[in-house]
Amino acid sequence: MRRLKYIFTLVPVLLVFSLIYLTPRLIKIKKIDCRSQFGPCAQIFLEKSISYEGKSLKEVKEGLSEYFKSSPFIKEYSFTYKLPDKLIVNVIEAKAKYALGNKANSVFCPVDKDGICLRIETATNLPLLEISGNPPNVGEKVGSGELFALETIYNLFSSHGVKEGKLVEGRLEAKVEGYSVIFPLQGDRSVLMGSLELILSRLKSPGKDSKIDYTGVSKIDLRFKNPVLQ
Repeated sequence: MRRLKYIFTLVPVLLVFSLIYLTPRLIKIKKIDCRSQFGPCAQIFLEKSISYEGKSLKEVKEGLSEYFKSSPFIKEYSFTYKLPDKLIVNVIEAKAKYALGNKANSVFCPVDKDGICLRIETATNLPLLEISGNPPNVGEKVGSGELFALETIYNLFSSHGVKEGKLVEGRLEAKVEGYSVIFPLQGDRSVLMGSLELILSRLKSPGKDSKIDYTGVSKIDLRFKNPVLQ
């Protein structure tokens, strides 16, 4: 009697386990809908997702999970199964914040906030750091100095509408309100931006008691502890 009761208790557990284990292997996914925070997925992710149509739910989830985990362009992903044979793939794609590129060769690389090159384009509307060589390959990370310069350009774009700057021999050069401004490629960016704002305000309206002659200033060099005006 006890053995019979044990069997009756065990059978439902085995059935539930079998359903959990076998169902993903038995369900065939005939339609995959890939969505991102921008709408439909980028073409490359859309094509990859669709390539799994016709496979089992288990194969789809495992295959796409492996692909997304190895991609620097996908920040997050999730799956939603819809009866009877549809899977919705939700991804958070990396978003370009600025660009690194060579204007002479028309080669530009949109870069995300982590410094990853997302793709290669022939034009860009993003805040741009111009370089003399070629940008990194897709999926590679820019150097620390380049990322510092990109963030500086982004700050200048936000505060003064500056759309681009140029990397020249270990320094960043940009035009800000008519002045040539030189930045280092490391340091405290908030201090640099604060110093620039203070200098610009004094150039606009120098105090009568100022000991500094601002006449004819065209260049602001912020690479030194005491900024140099020329």
